[in-house]
This record gives sequence, C-alpha cells and structure tokens, in this order.
Amino acid sequence: MKGLFKKSVMIICIIATIALMTVSASAAVPGDMDGNGKVDANDAIYLLMHTFFPGDYPITNAGGEVIDPAVEPTCTQTGLTEGKHCGGCGAVIVAQEIIPANGHTEETVEGKAATCTDTGLTDGKVCTVCGETTLEQTVIPAKGHTETTVEGKAATCTETGLTDGEICFECGETLLAQEIIPAKGHTETAVEGKAPTCTETGLTDGEICSECGETLLAQESIPAKGHTEIIDEGKAPTC
Repeated sequence: MKGLFKKSVMIICIIATIALMTVSASAAVPGDMDGNGKVDANDAIYLLMHTFFPGDYPITNAGGEVIDPAVEPTCTQTGLTEGKHCGGCGAVIVAQEIIPANGHTEETVEGKAATCTDTGLTDGKVCTVCGETTLEQTVIPAKGHTETTVEGKAATCTETGLTDGEICFECGETLLAQEIIPAKGHTETAVEGKAPTCTETGLTDGEICSECGETLLAQESIPAKGHTEIIDEGKAPTC
C-alpha cells in the first residue's frame, strides 16, 4: 500500500509540473495560477486542484479571450453589457458598456380614512419589481367625535321622561346615554261637592290632579230632595 501511495504522489507531481510549465509561461504573472496577482504556496495547491477539477478551479489568466459576463441592471443600480479581455495581458477586447438603472415601477398602496376613534393612513407607493417602498404611508390622526345633544323630555304624572343625551354626529356612537326619569304621579286635590236642595241636584266630593288636571274621582250627582209639604192649619173667621 505504501508503494502504491508513493507512486500516486509522484504521478500527481509530474502532471502538475507539466501543467505548470504549460500554463505559467503565458500567465500575466508567471506562476500565478489563482489569479490573485502574486505567486505563493496557494498557487501550487490551486494548480493541483485544477489538474483534477478544471471546471471548479479554472485558470483564466493563461492567455486567450476571457468573457466578462454581463450584469443585469436593477431598479437602482446600473448594469454592464458583456465584454472581453485578454487573459494573458489584460487588454480590453470588447469594452463593457454601462446599462442605465431601470428605475422603480411604482404601484399605489391605498390608504384609509381616519375615523372618529381610529387613525388612518395616507396613500403610499411600492416598487412592484424589487418591493422597495418609494413613498411611505403616514398616519392620519383620529378625528375625534362631533358631539350632538339628544334632547330629553320631562316626566309627566303618568309617563316616564328622559334626560338629555349625546351622540356623535359623524359616526352615530352614543357618547352620553339618556336615562329614564320616573313618572311623577298625580298630585291629588279635592273638588268640594254641594248639597242638593228641594229643587236642585247636588254633587258629591271629587278629586283632580293639580298638575295635569286629570279627574281622579268623578263627582256624582245627588238628586234634588223635593219639597216636604207642611199643612198650615186654617182658622174660622170671626165677626
């Protein structure tokens, strides 16, 4: 096993040396395999990895044309067209040109009106491409209630009343509830009757309410008593 390992190492070293001789001669900095502009121990490791994995470890400074990939512009940043340069000397073959930024594609974010109790929002804007907010929504303060008096009514002798209340003219919310005022009840006042006579009817005592005038106890008619006849005794005439 040790002999096989030594032979494998030797083969790898020979392959790496051949590759180094082939590539290094045309490199911008001879011996610079990883393209960092200097020769160090990392170049040997990079070259060895390139020998077995060329796709993952490319050597782009070994001469020939190198493609400078295009860069797509964004809403806020410029892009670049595809270009070319020499991998050996770095000379520009096809210059990359700047592509202007696209700019935002704005879409309105609808706000909402403030109410008496809730805050609102102004309209805003966002970019439909990148999602950036281009116009911030700002808070609209709540308007507060607009108080309107709801007139109450006085209680009567038989019906309840209501205190004054308040509602909001804008939203209709009750701000001050009306309360029931109990009925006052009647204030009884006597209506004096009259005694019947021989020829005239009389009346019983009655009652009315001094507040509303309602009859609480109706007076009843007392029939006339009629005459009580008394015979006045006559006397005989004299001389």
